[in-house]
Amino acid sequence: MSHHGPHYVHEAAKAVEKLPALAEKKDPSTAAILGFLFGPLGIGIYFKSKADFCWCLGLLIGLTIVIPGVGLLPGWLFSAAYGYHRANKSNEKLMTKSELVRD
Repeated sequence: MSHHGPHYVHEAAKAVEKLPALAEKKDPSTAAILGFLFGPLGIGIYFKSKADFCWCLGLLIGLTIVIPGVGLLPGWLFSAAYGYHRANKSNEKLMTKSELVRD
């Protein structure tokens, strides 16, 4: 089993934090459940974002290649973790943005 998989996911998590906020607040738990059940497609539809779909799909494919034979499972589960993390980070950015507008 390759040791590159965890590094790949860690770098992806850092990249997610640089993405702009979504158009509206999203529930992290719902995002995680949809990511778990439907993978990248669930994330893309819930966030209404081609970029988020592409990130999840890219990581699914990447982990499948980096960890031959078993990479599909962590790649699929990553969609759930991605959805949860992305929703939280986006909501934080939206809150900060709304606080700046109020001031």
